[in-house]
Amino acid sequence: MPKSNEFIELVVSDHYLSEVTHQLKQALLLIPFTTNPLFSRIQISTNVFFKHYFYLHENNLLPQDIETFADYMEDNFKLKEEDAYEHDFHRIAYGIIEYKLEYELGIRIEDIPSYDNTIIESTQSLFESVINNEHLDDKPYKALKNDSLMGCHLFNNRVHEIEPFFLTWDKSFVFFRRKYLEKYKRGMSLCWHLFSPAKFLNHIDLINFKVNVDTLSDDLISVIESVNFKDRTHSVVDVVNKFLDIKNINKNQRTRYIELTKQIFKDEEFPNTVEIISAENEIAVKRFSTILDEISNYYRDKGEAFISMYRLMLLQEKYFQKIITIIKEYVNSDKEMEVAPLLEKINKNIEEFKNKQLENTQEPENK
Repeated sequence: MPKSNEFIELVVSDHYLSEVTHQLKQALLLIPFTTNPLFSRIQISTNVFFKHYFYLHENNLLPQDIETFADYMEDNFKLKEEDAYEHDFHRIAYGIIEYKLEYELGIRIEDIPSYDNTIIESTQSLFESVINNEHLDDKPYKALKNDSLMGCHLFNNRVHEIEPFFLTWDKSFVFFRRKYLEKYKRGMSLCWHLFSPAKFLNHIDLINFKVNVDTLSDDLISVIESVNFKDRTHSVVDVVNKFLDIKNINKNQRTRYIELTKQIFKDEEFPNTVEIISAENEIAVKRFSTILDEISNYYRDKGEAFISMYRLMLLQEKYFQKIITIIKEYVNSDKEMEVAPLLEKINKNIEEFKNKQLENTQEPENK
């Protein structure tokens, strides 16, 4: 373990580790794409682990025995593609991250206090208003919850002996901090400091800080620093990965689904949309990403039972193909389409699937 500095302690909140485990899983699910020779020299994803691998690969900085992205993931995290399909993957990944942070980097994992739901909800509303007013990138539901909890904690000066430094690449915290002070901490001076990791390191003498620079390299920091919370660019591979992150899907079925999902794009379009491209310049990919967000938000608001039924339906290839057809109509339309009719079509398929499930469970009783 690196020696700690007597004046500075690096801490990460336990509730954020789920976001890291998700990134690891998405990285593993990229492996089938990286085996395609067509994509071998292309940055196909904004995933932070893939971006680091790609940087090392392009600059001939990978260790001699590391040739593929799969090798990189196994060498660094002891993870293989098959691990992503384990039902307890997040527990597996948590153990790996815990070891990396605490024993290799000397970063302590800390459980932060619980906060009243009304306080978290008002903080979340403040975050949402800042994002809208400042035209920032939307946050996924879980990430918004996590950031709201962190916002409550940072402003809880009762638990901090000294003013903490919060390190993040998410610029929404800049505006959030200002608005929170104006609304809930009137008259209070600044109670916590905000830096991006690279800027923080610029303020610290690395020799005195005693960071393990062999592990936490400047190259890695630079690569990660270039990733916004949600990139303004889109990769079709990232969007497909998101679409196919279906609970209980197996490796073979997911491989078939990757091929089926390509139907959404025109034959000549898919190879050209694999590399990271501007969302403004690629309507099809942007629409695909948008409709997936709309579907996710719609069923989340309807409740866990609806989400579960939607995911269960997608495991049936017949219905998966139907959903592909519906999404394809939306993505490839010559004009802007309303989302509501599309959701209604998906609902009809869910209802049909649910009825068939009921029929199948009742059939033995009637015989």
